[in-house]
Amino acid sequence: MPALHGLPPSAARVVTAALAASRGYRGAFLVLALRVADRLGGSFAAPLSIVALRCALEGVFLPAFVALLLPAARRRQHTASGRDPWAAALLALRAYREGEENVAGFVHLAAALLASDLRERVLLFADREAGAVLRRRWWSALPAEADGAMASVVALLRAKSELVTSFTLTPWPRGWGGPDFRRLLEALPALLGTRTPGLALELLLDDRLTVAALFALVGYGPSAEALLAQAAVHPSLREAREAVGDAVHRRRDVPDPGTAIPELPWGPEAARLLQRLRATPEPSVELGSPHWMLGEQRGVLMSRLVAEGKGDVASAVRPVLDRADLRRDLEPFWLLRGGVEDTRAVEALAAWLAARETPSLDPADWISFAEEFCRRRLAT
Repeated sequence: MPALHGLPPSAARVVTAALAASRGYRGAFLVLALRVADRLGGSFAAPLSIVALRCALEGVFLPAFVALLLPAARRRQHTASGRDPWAAALLALRAYREGEENVAGFVHLAAALLASDLRERVLLFADREAGAVLRRRWWSALPAEADGAMASVVALLRAKSELVTSFTLTPWPRGWGGPDFRRLLEALPALLGTRTPGLALELLLDDRLTVAALFALVGYGPSAEALLAQAAVHPSLREAREAVGDAVHRRRDVPDPGTAIPELPWGPEAARLLQRLRATPEPSVELGSPHWMLGEQRGVLMSRLVAEGKGDVASAVRPVLDRADLRRDLEPFWLLRGGVEDTRAVEALAAWLAARETPSLDPADWISFAEEFCRRRLAT
């Protein structure tokens, strides 16, 4: 996708929505996250986290989804709108848990959240240099300059393990689930054959060790062994790696993953939001056009969808557009919200595309062209 280079950063959400409309959420993720997102910069982080959530709701999993579901370090505080930055990851975890058949998605995301819980706790006692170890992107390599910091973090964790585990605070809001840190600190030492949580805490400092340990906990030995084979751990974590390897060979039963990885309480607000997200698709993606720009064309478009045999799409989208309460709840999880910034982004993308074509078309023509293209892709 070399043509995407040079895009205005403000168009990130519009581009992501256009790709989702034409290729589906998984296709959009593959194009952006696995090919060009790193070179396009941080403007794609927020829309890709929404795409990753949509993939989780649809039961589609790639390990790369997890890194985009977790908030970046600078977004780990409450956002200006009041929506907790961990919400997408917690909703995705619940979707994987309820889906039952997607154990890999459930384990990978539960491991990332469990490790995040521990690392956020350690940060309360660590120095500034520890940030490179504790808040690096999930599944990324340890920076060379952080080699000494990892040893310091392990030493700090060993010295203050009781302080780290003594409080119940988690990074995410109450009633939104997430792995139960305290109960897992009882299960993991038992898995590792120890009576103290020391090794269990240390393995949570390495991404692959964390996932391998949870795979072992749910009885998925081959998956755990495959990850251990890839885990080139820091010297200070070798004992933890050996303990996980021994646990894999000892564990032969296959418990229910939902029971083996206990969850914090799941409240009615989060349950209601997840149900609404499942039942109400994102309008701009489903319609193949920015929903707030339809104006008087909306009724015609709904009739057209019904005539094309897509009455389910029309019936799912119509209440979202008509009900202010649904829009308020769901807009944080839409790629396009319909504000002034989105309108300007659509215009900027249209101008960017038009500048690369001969003859040049005006923005309105390009919007019509993009909508028709998306519809043709959905029909095939």
